[in-house]
Amino acid sequence: MRKYIHISEEQRAAIMRVFKVGQRTVYNALNYVSKGGGTDTARRIRQMARKQGAHTYYVVRGEEALFDSDGNWHQIFENGAEIHVDKASGIAQLIYRGERRQMIENARVSDIAALQNIAKGL
Repeated sequence: MRKYIHISEEQRAAIMRVFKVGQRTVYNALNYVSKGGGTDTARRIRQMARKQGAHTYYVVRGEEALFDSDGNWHQIFENGAEIHVDKASGIAQLIYRGERRQMIENARVSDIAALQNIAKGL
């Protein structure tokens, strides 16, 4: 899984001016490149980008699952099917092409496995 922070060209230029760094340094910081992306300057560049409203994006392989900041679980399949599990309510949903195909209240792990099999078959 790869992560990066997306910013506009204007934001990039502002960061370069503030930190007196080049385009490569900003690129390394925002793309979490191991060489140069782990420095104190890189952390401060990412912090400034977030203060300007930028968000962190994740590039994941098909069928990889993610937890969001609220602890909810999401899985997106290559065929466009999605499974969303709400941690607070225990509701698991299978969504395909914007339409809810299945919903399970008080979902258990075995229910999620069943939803995954259905999603792969769509």
